[in-house]
Amino acid sequence: MRVFALFLVFILHSYILLADVTGFTIDGGWEFILKTPAWAGVWIFILLGGYLAGLGFFKSRYEYSSKGIIRYYLTRLVKIIIPTFFFIILVCLLAYPSFFLDNPEALISMLTFRYNGIPGVVGIGATWYVFTIFWLYLITPFLCLFIDFIDGRIKNFRIWYLVFISIVLIGAFWRFIAYPSGDWYRLLYTNPLSNIDLWLCGIVLYKLIIRCAGDFSFLFSNRGKIFSSLLVIIAFLTNCYLYCWGDLGFPDYIRIYCVYYPSVWLLVVSLYIVAFSNQDAQAENSNPQKCRNHAVLINFLAGISFEFYLWHSIILNGLRPYALDVSPLLNYVVMILLAFVITVGVSFVFRTAFDVINGRVIKSINHILKD
Repeated sequence: MRVFALFLVFILHSYILLADVTGFTIDGGWEFILKTPAWAGVWIFILLGGYLAGLGFFKSRYEYSSKGIIRYYLTRLVKIIIPTFFFIILVCLLAYPSFFLDNPEALISMLTFRYNGIPGVVGIGATWYVFTIFWLYLITPFLCLFIDFIDGRIKNFRIWYLVFISIVLIGAFWRFIAYPSGDWYRLLYTNPLSNIDLWLCGIVLYKLIIRCAGDFSFLFSNRGKIFSSLLVIIAFLTNCYLYCWGDLGFPDYIRIYCVYYPSVWLLVVSLYIVAFSNQDAQAENSNPQKCRNHAVLINFLAGISFEFYLWHSIILNGLRPYALDVSPLLNYVVMILLAFVITVGVSFVFRTAFDVINGRVIKSINHILKD
């Protein structure tokens, strides 16, 4: 699912950055499927982030002690925040040497973790996502602690269904009443508080899978997996259609995308996560195992998905002068494939370099906190 979300972002940014130099246009025909909903990709990333955060605390990888919470924060700092700042500095030095001089407010907002992509340039603007989830990381230990506290005091675990649906409805209602303000990007898209429903549902989803495994026998079956996959495909196609025609002059379609589809993707992806969680209802009090994907390429791309997200825009932008003198569609496809291959290579090198550094740093952190 991380790879799917990544491609939603990559394909749309490819069109935004390469359409004018390749001559390829999307005018409502079959090519509407290439107008992928990148915003949905980010919503999926946030949902998955909450799910994995819940997994970390509920499976006791991180303890609720002061040392455990500090270890969680430092691990996020080393794995996500520091590589992002390194990326920003490197890109500014190589491509935008005057960016911070011209936009000192951007530096201030980054250092205070309030950067929402404005002001921004290609490659830098997309890092708003990291500064948004920083605040979600910050509250995660306390959300998980509260959920575990409630979980230990209830007799009917199906109450987590009610909690999950309530969060979905509150998030949908908030977007419905806030969208008319006209400041969707700042108020709803990049605002941590407006994304907390996605993150919190991810956390609660893990608890729901643990406690109510017996209710998901259909989803755990092959038919359930096919059903959940079809729902993802339907959400994808309808979202592409709404985005394509919304961009072609139908603002109500954009409103549906922005207001209702965060909740649509939340529900659809949650069903998909449950279906592919490979739950063993008899083992470890029905603790879910990690999703197993036997496709080596998918696993590889999932492993570098964060680095790919950081690098793809700047690489797409760098390829603009090298458009080919061939038909628009062929030109577009070749440029996307070339950008994909280069981005994978750069992301792998970036990830490998930081894995070496992070491994030593995290080992030191664990040793210090253990003592």
